[in-house]
Amino acid sequence: MLDQIKDFIRKNEVVYNLWFHLTSREYKKNRHDMFSCHVKTKSVILKEMDMLRRYWGCEPDQYILYRLFEKKQNEDELKNWIPPYYFYAQWLPPRQKVKNRDKYSDKITQHKLFSERICPEPQVIAIFKNGYVYDGSGKVPESYLNILDQLSGKEKFFLKPSNGRGGKGIHILEAAAESDSAYARINDKFKLDGEIVPANLLKEKFKNFTGILQKGVHQRADMAELNPDSLNTFRFVTYYDGKNRKIAVVTLRMGRKGSAVDNVDSGGLAVLINAADGSFADTAYSSAEAFKAHPDTGCVFSGRKIKDWKKICAAVLETSEKFKEFEALGWDIALTDEGIKILEFNLRPGLGIQVTANRGLRKEFGIDPEKDYKSNSKQNMHKLGEKH
Repeated sequence: MLDQIKDFIRKNEVVYNLWFHLTSREYKKNRHDMFSCHVKTKSVILKEMDMLRRYWGCEPDQYILYRLFEKKQNEDELKNWIPPYYFYAQWLPPRQKVKNRDKYSDKITQHKLFSERICPEPQVIAIFKNGYVYDGSGKVPESYLNILDQLSGKEKFFLKPSNGRGGKGIHILEAAAESDSAYARINDKFKLDGEIVPANLLKEKFKNFTGILQKGVHQRADMAELNPDSLNTFRFVTYYDGKNRKIAVVTLRMGRKGSAVDNVDSGGLAVLINAADGSFADTAYSSAEAFKAHPDTGCVFSGRKIKDWKKICAAVLETSEKFKEFEALGWDIALTDEGIKILEFNLRPGLGIQVTANRGLRKEFGIDPEKDYKSNSKQNMHKLGEKH
């Protein structure tokens, strides 16, 4: 029922826009700011919005959402900013040929797919579902302690809720003592988010938890240099252009000092990576600030480049080829000395990436609304002819 409601909202532009305008705090704030803007006159703002409305064939919410009323850009540059409705309701769904798209956002489902299709993911220690615990292969362990005994004292393990988003809901589980032994426990106690928890209470917490327990990733030294407290990850967005799978855009997310997560929604920052050569953009962005260097480590972004970039891109594209039912996906990827580790894929890669790029990404995604409009019109006429 929920999927049917979401599908109705997605297909009905009026309902979609009403929902978006009512729920997006950023949109409401920016709309308020637009009326007091002094960069452009009201007549220029209305003229540009009308131009974008005609070009995209839908309400130009991107004009307000990305504060284009403050950007002195020409018509072609303004056209490159993709509207949320067009991207999420028109462009993405036909390129993700699955029923019940929400099911594929579930981390347990994704782990199963990664295992079946032999994708390089971090080791999954346990799966928690409906009050039961399974090992990484989906088998019921001989004892609950078989899971806990894998928590060595020098490793971090991450409890990820199956439906978690934006780094929220993740817990860090560790043994209570540092040791090389796999049995590094002090009187059957562990650390959950830094606090000592007896094993019996930990077991009680797991009863109501649905998700996966995953071994932490040892990131490559150049990634740790940016911020050693967090696993700093890439967001690759790939799409199929009718002939080949391509990398549309790449960002690198970095956490802040004392934080184990790197998502911008959780206080981190993101920088655009040149998909052609792996070089950094000059500026990284948090939800509210811009930085020329990481504010905690001092790492300057300008002039920095990711080594082995072609191998990394090839590995990402090879993985995306294993998911032919998805012609467009976002991939969250960690970089280790052994190569890439796929943390998860995202059916909604996030248009906020345009903020990090500081420009619209229509051309990077190969989007042409005028061509799509003609194609959709022909398909609709064909369907109409079949009915008659």
